Amino acid sequence: MRSAKMLCRALMWAIAITPFRAAGSVIYNNADGVTSQPTGDQGWSVTGEFNTAGGVAIAPNYFLTAQHVGITVGQDQIFLNGVAYTSSGFTDIAGTDLRVVQISGTFPSYAQLYSGAAGTEMGKTVSIVGFGHYQLGAALTTNSVQNGWYWGSPVGMNYATNTVAAVGAFGSASYFLDIKFNAFANSGIYTFGDSGGDNFILNGGVYQLAGLTYGIQDYYIKNGDGTYTDLDNPPTNSGVAVFDAAGLYENTADSGQPPVYVPATGPEDGYATEIAPYVSQIDAITGVPEPTAALGVGALLTMSLLARRSRRDSIHHAA
Repeated sequence: MRSAKMLCRALMWAIAITPFRAAGSVIYNNADGVTSQPTGDQGWSVTGEFNTAGGVAIAPNYFLTAQHVGITVGQDQIFLNGVAYTSSGFTDIAGTDLRVVQISGTFPSYAQLYSGAAGTEMGKTVSIVGFGHYQLGAALTTNSVQNGWYWGSPVGMNYATNTVAAVGAFGSASYFLDIKFNAFANSGIYTFGDSGGDNFILNGGVYQLAGLTYGIQDYYIKNGDGTYTDLDNPPTNSGVAVFDAAGLYENTADSGQPPVYVPATGPEDGYATEIAPYVSQIDAITGVPEPTAALGVGALLTMSLLARRSRRDSIHHAA
Protein backbone atom coordinates (compact mmCIF):
# COMPACT_ATOMS: atom_id res chain seq x y z
CA MET A 1 0.00 0.00 0.00
CA ARG A 2 1.41 3.32 -0.72
CA SER A 3 0.45 4.56 2.59
CA ALA A 4 -0.67 1.12 3.34
CA LYS A 5 1.70 -0.86 1.27
CA MET A 6 -0.18 -1.91 -1.86
CA LEU A 7 -0.26 -1.23 -5.55
CA CYS A 8 -2.36 -2.86 -8.20
CA ARG A 9 -2.34 -2.27 -11.88
CA ALA A 10 -4.92 -3.00 -14.54
CA LEU A 11 -8.59 -3.58 -13.82
CA MET A 12 -10.16 -6.92 -14.56
CA TRP A 13 -13.01 -6.72 -16.99
CA ALA A 14 -15.83 -9.08 -17.87
CA ILE A 15 -13.95 -10.45 -20.88
CA ALA A 16 -10.27 -9.67 -20.41
CA ILE A 17 -7.75 -8.97 -17.68
CA THR A 18 -5.08 -6.35 -18.16
CA PRO A 19 -2.01 -7.06 -16.03
CA PHE A 20 -1.32 -4.66 -13.19
CA ARG A 21 0.65 -4.81 -10.03
CA ALA A 22 0.35 -4.42 -6.31
CA ALA A 23 2.72 -3.83 -3.49
CA GLY A 24 3.12 -2.43 -0.02
CA SER A 25 1.51 0.80 0.87
CA VAL A 26 3.03 4.23 0.93
CA ILE A 27 1.80 6.47 3.71
CA TYR A 28 1.66 10.18 3.00
CA ASN A 29 3.41 11.40 6.15
CA ASN A 30 5.24 8.26 7.28
CA ALA A 31 8.50 7.46 5.52
CA ASP A 32 8.92 4.06 7.14
CA GLY A 33 5.33 2.87 7.05
CA VAL A 34 3.57 0.90 9.80
CA THR A 35 5.16 -2.53 9.93
CA SER A 36 3.68 -3.87 13.15
CA GLN A 37 0.22 -5.05 14.15
CA PRO A 38 -2.09 -2.04 14.65
CA THR A 39 -4.31 -1.56 17.67
CA GLY A 40 -7.36 -3.76 17.38
CA ASP A 41 -5.63 -6.03 14.82
CA GLN A 42 -7.77 -4.68 11.91
CA GLY A 43 -7.08 -7.72 9.71
CA TRP A 44 -3.37 -8.06 10.45
CA SER A 45 -3.48 -11.54 12.02
CA VAL A 46 -5.54 -13.10 9.21
CA THR A 47 -3.52 -11.69 6.31
CA GLY A 48 -0.67 -13.78 4.94
CA GLU A 49 1.92 -13.59 2.17
CA PHE A 50 1.13 -15.56 -0.97
CA ASN A 51 3.27 -15.53 -4.12
CA THR A 52 4.99 -12.27 -3.10
CA ALA A 53 1.53 -10.76 -2.72
CA GLY A 54 -1.27 -11.30 -0.21
CA GLY A 55 -4.08 -13.57 0.87
CA VAL A 56 -6.71 -13.40 3.63
CA ALA A 57 -7.94 -16.36 5.70
CA ILE A 58 -11.75 -16.46 5.41
CA ALA A 59 -12.58 -19.95 6.72
CA PRO A 60 -10.79 -22.74 8.63
CA ASN A 61 -9.46 -24.23 5.38
CA TYR A 62 -9.73 -21.39 2.84
CA PHE A 63 -8.16 -18.05 2.01
CA LEU A 64 -9.04 -15.37 -0.52
CA THR A 65 -6.51 -13.91 -2.95
CA ALA A 66 -6.39 -12.20 -6.36
CA GLN A 67 -6.55 -14.32 -9.50
CA HIS A 68 -3.86 -12.25 -11.19
CA VAL A 69 -1.37 -13.29 -8.50
CA GLY A 70 -1.33 -16.81 -9.99
CA ILE A 71 -1.19 -20.23 -8.33
CA THR A 72 0.38 -23.68 -8.65
CA VAL A 73 -1.77 -26.01 -6.58
CA GLY A 74 0.16 -28.31 -4.29
CA GLN A 75 3.27 -26.15 -4.41
CA ASP A 76 2.34 -22.56 -3.60
CA GLN A 77 1.94 -21.77 0.08
CA ILE A 78 0.47 -18.94 2.10
CA PHE A 79 2.61 -17.86 5.06
CA LEU A 80 0.42 -16.72 7.91
CA ASN A 81 1.81 -15.79 11.33
CA GLY A 82 4.97 -17.77 10.69
CA VAL A 83 3.21 -20.94 9.52
CA ALA A 84 3.14 -22.23 5.93
CA TYR A 85 -0.09 -23.70 4.54
CA THR A 86 0.04 -25.48 1.18
CA SER A 87 -2.67 -24.88 -1.43
CA SER A 88 -4.76 -27.95 -2.31
CA GLY A 89 -7.30 -26.48 -4.74
CA PHE A 90 -9.07 -23.27 -5.74
CA THR A 91 -12.30 -21.84 -7.13
CA ASP A 92 -12.53 -18.53 -9.01
CA ILE A 93 -15.49 -16.18 -8.68
CA ALA A 94 -16.50 -15.67 -12.30
CA GLY A 95 -16.22 -12.17 -13.71
CA THR A 96 -14.00 -10.98 -10.86
CA ASP A 97 -10.37 -11.10 -9.73
CA LEU A 98 -11.34 -13.10 -6.62
CA ARG A 99 -9.91 -16.58 -6.04
CA VAL A 100 -10.91 -18.83 -3.13
CA VAL A 101 -8.02 -21.17 -2.31
CA GLN A 102 -8.30 -24.32 -0.21
CA ILE A 103 -5.39 -25.34 2.02
CA SER A 104 -4.02 -28.45 3.64
CA GLY A 105 -4.30 -27.75 7.34
CA THR A 106 -6.43 -25.40 9.41
CA PHE A 107 -6.08 -21.69 10.09
CA PRO A 108 -6.33 -20.78 13.80
CA SER A 109 -8.55 -17.80 12.98
CA TYR A 110 -10.16 -16.20 9.95
CA ALA A 111 -11.93 -13.04 8.84
CA GLN A 112 -15.63 -12.32 8.61
CA LEU A 113 -16.79 -11.08 5.22
CA TYR A 114 -18.45 -7.67 5.04
CA SER A 115 -22.10 -8.13 6.03
CA GLY A 116 -23.39 -4.74 4.90
CA ALA A 117 -25.20 -4.19 1.63
CA ALA A 118 -23.14 -3.51 -1.48
CA GLY A 119 -22.42 0.20 -1.79
CA THR A 120 -22.66 0.93 1.93
CA GLU A 121 -18.86 1.01 2.14
CA MET A 122 -18.93 4.56 0.72
CA GLY A 123 -17.31 7.10 3.04
CA LYS A 124 -16.11 4.50 5.55
CA THR A 125 -12.55 4.06 6.78
CA VAL A 126 -10.67 1.06 5.41
CA SER A 127 -7.77 -0.62 7.18
CA ILE A 128 -5.31 -1.94 4.60
CA VAL A 129 -2.72 -4.69 5.04
CA GLY A 130 -0.40 -5.77 2.24
CA PHE A 131 3.08 -6.97 1.31
CA GLY A 132 4.35 -4.28 -1.04
CA HIS A 133 6.71 -1.31 -0.89
CA TYR A 134 6.29 0.86 2.16
CA GLN A 135 9.15 3.33 2.39
CA LEU A 136 8.96 6.71 0.66
CA GLY A 137 11.73 7.20 -1.90
CA ALA A 138 12.78 10.26 -3.91
CA ALA A 139 10.19 12.93 -4.64
CA LEU A 140 8.47 12.86 -8.05
CA THR A 141 8.42 16.43 -9.36
CA THR A 142 7.02 17.76 -12.65
CA ASN A 143 7.43 21.41 -13.65
CA SER A 144 8.45 22.32 -10.10
CA VAL A 145 5.31 20.68 -8.66
CA GLN A 146 5.74 17.67 -6.40
CA ASN A 147 3.42 14.95 -7.64
CA GLY A 148 4.28 12.39 -4.98
CA TRP A 149 7.07 9.93 -4.27
CA TYR A 150 8.79 7.04 -5.94
CA TRP A 151 8.46 3.89 -3.87
CA GLY A 152 11.25 3.08 -1.51
CA SER A 153 13.05 -0.24 -1.88
CA PRO A 154 11.84 -2.00 1.31
CA VAL A 155 8.98 -4.45 0.91
CA GLY A 156 7.13 -6.37 3.59
CA MET A 157 3.97 -6.60 5.63
CA ASN A 158 2.58 -3.12 6.21
CA TYR A 159 -0.54 -1.34 7.38
CA ALA A 160 -2.29 1.89 6.41
CA THR A 161 -5.74 3.48 6.37
CA ASN A 162 -7.82 5.39 3.86
CA THR A 163 -11.47 6.19 3.08
CA VAL A 164 -13.73 4.66 0.44
CA ALA A 165 -14.26 7.51 -2.01
CA ALA A 166 -16.60 5.66 -4.39
CA VAL A 167 -17.94 2.25 -5.39
CA GLY A 168 -18.38 1.27 -9.02
CA ALA A 169 -18.23 -1.31 -11.79
CA PHE A 170 -15.85 0.49 -14.20
CA GLY A 171 -17.60 -1.04 -17.18
CA SER A 172 -16.83 -4.60 -16.00
CA ALA A 173 -18.76 -7.36 -14.29
CA SER A 174 -16.84 -6.72 -11.07
CA TYR A 175 -17.51 -4.07 -8.47
CA PHE A 176 -14.66 -2.14 -6.88
CA LEU A 177 -13.95 0.07 -3.90
CA ASP A 178 -12.07 3.23 -4.86
CA ILE A 179 -9.64 4.93 -2.49
CA LYS A 180 -7.56 8.04 -3.21
CA PHE A 181 -4.02 8.95 -2.15
CA ASN A 182 -4.81 12.35 -0.71
CA ALA A 183 -2.14 14.61 0.76
CA PHE A 184 -3.51 14.00 4.24
CA ALA A 185 -1.78 12.66 7.33
CA ASN A 186 -1.82 8.84 7.35
CA SER A 187 -3.43 8.57 3.89
CA GLY A 188 -2.23 5.34 2.27
CA ILE A 189 -2.28 3.80 -1.21
CA TYR A 190 -1.36 0.44 -2.72
CA THR A 191 2.01 -0.36 -4.28
CA PHE A 192 3.45 -3.34 -6.15
CA GLY A 193 3.05 -6.47 -4.01
CA ASP A 194 -0.19 -5.46 -2.31
CA SER A 195 -2.49 -7.44 -4.60
CA GLY A 196 -4.65 -9.92 -2.71
CA GLY A 197 -4.20 -7.98 0.52
CA ASP A 198 -7.05 -6.92 2.74
CA ASN A 199 -9.26 -3.86 3.09
CA PHE A 200 -11.19 -4.13 6.35
CA ILE A 201 -14.10 -1.98 7.55
CA LEU A 202 -15.34 -1.78 11.13
CA ASN A 203 -18.96 -2.93 10.90
CA GLY A 204 -21.14 -3.69 13.90
CA GLY A 205 -18.12 -3.56 16.19
CA VAL A 206 -16.21 -6.15 14.10
CA TYR A 207 -13.54 -5.61 11.46
CA GLN A 208 -14.86 -7.32 8.33
CA LEU A 209 -13.20 -7.96 4.97
CA ALA A 210 -14.77 -5.46 2.56
CA GLY A 211 -12.30 -5.44 -0.32
CA LEU A 212 -9.38 -7.36 -1.81
CA THR A 213 -6.61 -5.21 -3.29
CA TYR A 214 -6.69 -5.15 -7.08
CA GLY A 215 -4.72 -2.26 -8.63
CA ILE A 216 -3.80 1.42 -8.90
CA GLN A 217 -3.92 4.25 -11.40
CA ASP A 218 -1.13 4.22 -13.97
CA TYR A 219 0.78 7.42 -14.81
CA TYR A 220 3.14 8.48 -17.59
CA ILE A 221 5.58 11.33 -18.23
CA LYS A 222 6.06 12.89 -21.66
CA ASN A 223 9.62 12.82 -22.96
CA GLY A 224 11.30 15.48 -25.08
CA ASP A 225 10.97 13.33 -28.21
CA GLY A 226 7.19 13.02 -27.77
CA THR A 227 7.24 9.48 -26.36
CA TYR A 228 5.75 8.54 -23.01
CA THR A 229 7.34 6.62 -20.14
CA ASP A 230 5.27 4.55 -17.71
CA LEU A 231 6.13 5.60 -14.15
CA ASP A 232 4.83 2.29 -12.78
CA ASN A 233 6.93 -0.31 -14.52
CA PRO A 234 6.49 -3.86 -13.17
CA PRO A 235 9.64 -5.32 -14.83
CA THR A 236 11.81 -2.97 -12.77
CA ASN A 237 9.63 -3.26 -9.67
CA SER A 238 9.51 0.52 -9.43
CA GLY A 239 6.62 2.92 -9.26
CA VAL A 240 5.20 6.09 -7.80
CA ALA A 241 2.62 7.18 -5.26
CA VAL A 242 0.87 10.26 -6.66
CA PHE A 243 -1.13 12.78 -4.63
CA ASP A 244 -1.09 15.51 -7.34
CA ALA A 245 -1.08 14.38 -11.00
CA ALA A 246 -0.48 17.85 -12.47
CA GLY A 247 1.88 17.53 -15.45
CA LEU A 248 1.44 13.75 -15.71
CA TYR A 249 -0.52 11.73 -18.28
CA GLU A 250 -2.74 8.67 -18.37
CA ASN A 251 -3.60 6.30 -21.19
CA THR A 252 -7.34 6.33 -21.91
CA ALA A 253 -7.33 3.65 -24.63
CA ASP A 254 -8.94 0.28 -24.05
CA SER A 255 -6.72 -2.78 -23.79
CA GLY A 256 -5.19 -3.81 -27.13
CA GLN A 257 -5.82 -0.43 -28.73
CA PRO A 258 -3.18 2.21 -29.62
CA PRO A 259 -2.49 4.39 -26.57
CA VAL A 260 -4.20 7.74 -26.19
CA TYR A 261 -2.44 9.92 -23.62
CA VAL A 262 -4.31 12.74 -21.93
CA PRO A 263 -3.38 15.05 -19.03
CA ALA A 264 -4.04 13.35 -15.72
CA THR A 265 -5.67 14.71 -12.61
CA GLY A 266 -4.98 13.63 -9.06
CA PRO A 267 -4.91 12.25 -6.52
CA GLU A 268 -4.14 8.69 -7.53
CA ASP A 269 -6.86 6.04 -7.26
CA GLY A 270 -6.42 2.61 -5.75
CA TYR A 271 -8.93 -0.17 -6.39
CA ALA A 272 -10.03 -3.18 -4.35
CA THR A 273 -12.52 -5.80 -5.54
CA GLU A 274 -15.68 -5.27 -3.49
CA ILE A 275 -16.58 -8.32 -1.39
CA ALA A 276 -20.25 -7.63 -0.62
CA PRO A 277 -21.73 -8.64 -4.02
CA TYR A 278 -20.02 -12.03 -3.85
CA VAL A 279 -20.51 -13.09 -0.23
CA SER A 280 -23.08 -15.79 -1.01
CA GLN A 281 -20.84 -17.32 -3.70
CA ILE A 282 -17.83 -17.35 -1.39
CA ASP A 283 -19.82 -18.84 1.48
CA ALA A 284 -21.11 -21.59 -0.80
CA ILE A 285 -17.50 -22.59 -1.50
CA THR A 286 -16.17 -22.43 2.06
CA GLY A 287 -19.30 -23.66 3.82
CA VAL A 288 -18.92 -20.93 6.44
CA PRO A 289 -22.02 -18.69 6.61
CA GLU A 290 -21.59 -15.08 7.62
CA PRO A 291 -23.12 -13.89 10.93
CA THR A 292 -25.73 -11.75 9.14
CA ALA A 293 -27.43 -11.71 5.75
CA ALA A 294 -25.10 -10.26 3.15
CA LEU A 295 -27.10 -8.25 0.63
CA GLY A 296 -29.97 -8.11 -1.78
CA VAL A 297 -30.03 -7.51 -5.51
CA GLY A 298 -31.69 -4.16 -4.94
CA ALA A 299 -28.62 -2.91 -3.14
CA LEU A 300 -26.55 -3.38 -6.27
CA LEU A 301 -28.97 -1.29 -8.28
CA THR A 302 -28.76 1.62 -5.86
CA MET A 303 -24.98 1.64 -5.50
CA SER A 304 -23.17 4.92 -5.77
CA LEU A 305 -21.12 4.55 -8.95
CA LEU A 306 -17.86 6.21 -9.82
CA ALA A 307 -18.23 9.42 -11.79
CA ARG A 308 -15.82 8.41 -14.52
CA ARG A 309 -15.05 5.14 -16.24
CA SER A 310 -11.45 4.09 -15.73
CA ARG A 311 -9.78 2.51 -18.76
CA ARG A 312 -8.03 -0.81 -18.48
CA ASP A 313 -4.67 0.45 -19.66
CA SER A 314 -4.61 3.26 -17.08
CA ILE A 315 -4.84 0.92 -14.09
CA HIS A 316 -2.31 -1.71 -13.12
CA HIS A 317 -2.18 -4.68 -10.78
CA ALA A 318 -0.65 -4.38 -7.37
CA ALA A 319 1.18 -7.69 -7.60
